[in-house]
This record gives sequence, structure tokens and C-alpha cells, in this order.
Amino acid sequence: MNKGYACQELTHRKKVLFTLLTLFVVWLISDTIAYVTLRYLRETKNVFITIRPATSDEQVWRWYERSPFHARWGWDIPEDRKGKFGNRKGREYGIRYRYAIKVFGDSFAYGAGVKDSETFEYLIEEKTGWDFLNYGVTGFGTDQALLKYADNGIKTRYTVLSILDENIERILDNCRGLLDPRQAKKPKPRFWIRPDGSITLLENPLKSPSDLHKLKDISFLESLKEHQYWSKYYEKLHAPSELRWPATLTIIPHFDYFLGTVARQAGHAAWPTYESHVSRLPYNHLYEEGSEGLKIMRHIIKQFGATAAARDEIPVIVVFPKREALKIIRKYGKKPYQSMVDFLKAEGHGFIDFGDVFTDKDISKYYIADGHYSLAGNEVIANELIRFIQRLNG
Repeated sequence: MNKGYACQELTHRKKVLFTLLTLFVVWLISDTIAYVTLRYLRETKNVFITIRPATSDEQVWRWYERSPFHARWGWDIPEDRKGKFGNRKGREYGIRYRYAIKVFGDSFAYGAGVKDSETFEYLIEEKTGWDFLNYGVTGFGTDQALLKYADNGIKTRYTVLSILDENIERILDNCRGLLDPRQAKKPKPRFWIRPDGSITLLENPLKSPSDLHKLKDISFLESLKEHQYWSKYYEKLHAPSELRWPATLTIIPHFDYFLGTVARQAGHAAWPTYESHVSRLPYNHLYEEGSEGLKIMRHIIKQFGATAAARDEIPVIVVFPKREALKIIRKYGKKPYQSMVDFLKAEGHGFIDFGDVFTDKDISKYYIADGHYSLAGNEVIANELIRFIQRLNG
């Protein structure tokens, strides 16, 4: 072998080695950026669908500190927030056979983020003198609200069921926060569709406070996935459960999931449409005809109406859109939850859709930072409910 050929061979090897080293450095930098990005998204957006049990009794206690355990409903408002009849504190009521109104629902009914005297229930009492008992519970699904109503013995002339548009997501959960490592794990009851199409109630998986230790058991939490809609939903999307290092080991096996997510967000940013906007909130697909969520929501509404009729109470349903849903309504003139509104009309239920009420208003002053209604927003709700009930009275 001559020297010229040997030098060429050495030069070639150096080029190959340099190229490989360059590719490795580029990959390492790219992978590091991807890893940091995914780690940020894990902490802020919950890109990774994983189950993390409680690590201690103290953590379980913190999960239930402001929402104490309830065997039938899952949880309730804390004792120091309760009035004499188990309602959120406001006025004190004397003993009567029948009161004017009571309401059941989630944090929008409860009045999260505002004082007792700034809820729409309290404002209605101030404006009319009607007793308005507030049985809203932060984090509730509409299924839990129905069960709390069924267990309530306070008689009123009117009973209000508050439905947040997002609640169609919650009624398919049997454990809030199960797939989100950032949230508390709080099992709850849920309605379940049997193979024959009938709907039955699956009770709270935890039967008593002594069962709370199960929240430290990963096998118990994994068992809840059997009746968890969202576990199956994200499995079908091929969503990752954990962030692995290097990030390539996470991205490649779930490339279709990441590509679809990026394409959806980029497409909406470049060419926003009603469909692309709606798809950014995964629960909106549950308002499509034939979905499990819509079937169960209709069942809950029917049960609410039947329970009110059996108690000689007049049922009223209020629909609260989240701020993002209201933006969609204002921009495109369409409601993601229109199928539920159509059902309420077809069934003849008395209801108020606040997607209509707030559409022509400057919504910035009607919400507080966390997305709940402000005092000004509750004023609008109070005035609309008063007008609605006055029309019912003739």
C-alpha cells in the first residue's frame, strides 16, 4: 500500500468520524432541547398520562383537606364553610317546611374565588328576599351534583342544577386527577353504560375514610382504569405515560401522538377555524351525537327532572360555559355544547344558557384570574335567574 493511498484512507476515516461526531453533537443538543421542553410541558400541560400514587398519609390528607371525604359523593365542602343545613355559609335560615330555591353543581355554583356575600345565590337573596341555599361543591361533576340532590332533604319550590360545559368530561371519570401527576387523586362515583345500553351507577370506589390509604397503592389506582373513559381515550391516541431520557426514547415510540398534537396546534395558529378551536379542548368531542358522555349527561338531566317532579319541586337548569367556550361562541357564533342545549329544548326543561347571556358583553370583567365568575359576573347571573323565575311565576 503506497503512502498516498494510506493518507487518503486516513483522511476519509477522519471525515467519517468528524461527521459522526457532528451528528452526535447535533443530536445531543436537539435531544436536550426536546427533553427540557417536554419536561416543562409535563409540569405545566400534563403531556404525559401517568398515575402517581400518594407517597404518604400526609399527602392524602392534603388532597382532602379542603374537600373532605364523602362515601357517596366522593367529597364535600369543608365543615367550616357549611351553614346549618349543610349549604355554603351565607345567611342563617330559620326552620320552615319549604324554602324558595336551592342549587347543586360544581365550583361555578359554589362561587369559588369570591366571598360568601358575592355569590349569585346571596345576591339573589339580597335582591328578592328569597331563600337560596347553595349546595355547590368545588370539583364536582354533574353526576355528583345529582347524587347530592337525591340525598338532600331540604324542600324548596325551585331546584337549580348547574352544568358547566366541562362537566361532560368529569362524568366519565371515576377518579379526579387519576391521569394527571400534578393533581390530587380523588375517587368518585360515576354512571356506566352497560352492554345492553342501560345506565347504572358505579359507587365511589372508596367506601369509608379508612380506605384512603389505598391512594398510596398503585395497583388500586391502576384498577380504576377499568371504568375510566380517559385512560382508554389517551391509550388510543398513543399518548406517552412517562418522560424518558434521552427524549428520543420518548418521542420515537409515540411519534404519531406528538406529530398530531403539534400539527393540530400549528394548524389552529395558522388557520383558525371553529373545528380547530373546539379540538383544543378534548372534552368537546363528547358533545357529538352518540358519544358516551352525551348519553350519560342526558340520563343525569332526566334523573334530575324526575327527582324534582317526585318532590313537587320546579327544576331549573343553568348552563355555564367556561371562558374559552365563550370565546368560541363569540368568534364563530356556534356552541360546542349545542347538542345538550338541543336536548334541553326537546325535553321541555326550563333552562338558561349563559352562553347566550354573556355573548354580547365585555367578558373581561365577569371572570376572575382562575376562570370563575367575579362579583360582576355573579350580578349578571343573579339578575338573569331572577327574571327567569319571575316569568315562571307568571
